[in-house]
Amino acid sequence: MTDAVTAASAKLAQAIADVQTAGKALAEAAGAAAQPANPAPETPSTSLPLTTTIIGYLNKTQLTVPFHELIVAKQVVVQLATGQAVNVLDVARFQRLADTQALMILTIDQAIDDPTKIVGKPASVRARYPKAETVPAPVPTPEPEKPADNPPASTPDPVPAPVPGAAALRNIPFLGINLAAHPNANQVLPGEAGTHFKWPSRADVRLYVRDLGIRLIRFPYGLQRATLIDSTGLPVKGGQLDPTFVAKMKTVLGWIREDSNGEALVIFDPHHYWRMYRNQTAMVEGVRKQTGALLPAGEAAGQGGRWRRQEQVLIDDANGWGAADLGDHIASMVTTFDEAMILGYGLGNEPYASGGALDSLTVTAMEAKVVADVNIMLLIIRRVTSKPVFICGNQWASARNWAAVSGSFAAGIKDPANNWIPEVHGYGDLDGGSSGRYSSGNLNAFPVEQVAQVFRPAYSYFAAKGLRAFVGETGIPPTDSGRAALARALDEAKANGVPVTLWIAGGDGAMGGEKMNLDDAGHAATRDLIKARAGERMAEWKAPRS
Repeated sequence: MTDAVTAASAKLAQAIADVQTAGKALAEAAGAAAQPANPAPETPSTSLPLTTTIIGYLNKTQLTVPFHELIVAKQVVVQLATGQAVNVLDVARFQRLADTQALMILTIDQAIDDPTKIVGKPASVRARYPKAETVPAPVPTPEPEKPADNPPASTPDPVPAPVPGAAALRNIPFLGINLAAHPNANQVLPGEAGTHFKWPSRADVRLYVRDLGIRLIRFPYGLQRATLIDSTGLPVKGGQLDPTFVAKMKTVLGWIREDSNGEALVIFDPHHYWRMYRNQTAMVEGVRKQTGALLPAGEAAGQGGRWRRQEQVLIDDANGWGAADLGDHIASMVTTFDEAMILGYGLGNEPYASGGALDSLTVTAMEAKVVADVNIMLLIIRRVTSKPVFICGNQWASARNWAAVSGSFAAGIKDPANNWIPEVHGYGDLDGGSSGRYSSGNLNAFPVEQVAQVFRPAYSYFAAKGLRAFVGETGIPPTDSGRAALARALDEAKANGVPVTLWIAGGDGAMGGEKMNLDDAGHAATRDLIKARAGERMAEWKAPRS
């Protein structure tokens, strides 16, 4: 038996050596220092995270690393030198013949983009983020049966448990911004930071938070860049966040904390439109299967062949990732980032109906789906936080049409903490729409009421329902008349006690060319307007007054 094991180990070791030589996987090929001839065994560590070295690879889905006792359990994430984070699915161990060092072969859940960039370089190993604990509902104890000769006493109907009053939110800024370049090019997943999307830079945060005094920030993020991804392209179940995202997000929050003296308030926004991207599929003999198609260079910022072609599907159990999975994700965001600066958590940006082949729903059906999904999510989220959750209305969070397309939200959403806030969006396009493209009309002759009138129907509706309101997105073209219209809209929002976050800022110039990009030189006067109003705060966030 020992001879057989030794022979098998020798073959495996030789295979790795061959791949390392022929497949550009040796440390020298990567430009890294070569391993010593007789390296000392890695000193066991008592806890994660730890650092290891990638020695070689097989077929881009198996990595060779020095033995470490804490990796044997498999429930780990390895973050490579390139920033890619992978789940370890299986672990095999063998001895190298040349010395006594034990090696491990890790089977991972993703292909390595370019193995030559990681071989011979350090990689960090962390435990996977745990799924939010499920608390079972209490099982009622049955009452003892009464004797048959004694008729049951009449008892009143049970009194429902009182719903707690909405938590008071005080000293909330009236005006903020969206730091929003992270969800760019969502169809390229996970994509590459700096090419397909950008994080806010240190200079971005310094400008808006320190210099302009912004204290309210909506932070849209690409959900599938925040999570680990499985072989289908969908997020891994269980709310597992990507370690690269976690580390970078904590860095950005640190900048915001430093530049605001901890006074800033941040709202996370998973920018998903109630949809996920998954690897492209096609019907093959009556079964939907992945095509394996890759994006050509022209659709992947010149990086063709690195990214799978995607298709968009509704967040739904039938599509492989549903409402409970989204609830787990939000719960993981809570447990990972919860601190005083986090005001609350968005549940998803701008749901909308569609007649697409893979996500066909009417407006009414989409409205009902959002309400049902939200109620599933809230049961999960409320196990870990009672902070506000922000719920975008149907049809792109339409402020003008809330009563018609999201009218069932007020009665249908059941928040155990009674702390949900409707979120509306709206733009003052001169064609009467609300896309924010500002692609028609004379933008230098912008009607002063153009933006404000978009939100008046929503204010009236929420005032009648006694619901607080939040304008998560609005913006203007870079013209004097556009700024006059924005000032009028901000005055009206303030009079109604509604905070506003403007679209769009940050990303170190990533949004250049978009008319509402506050970074652009044409918006210098808009930034002055922001600075003049950034210090305005409401005593308490209540329902609109109109």
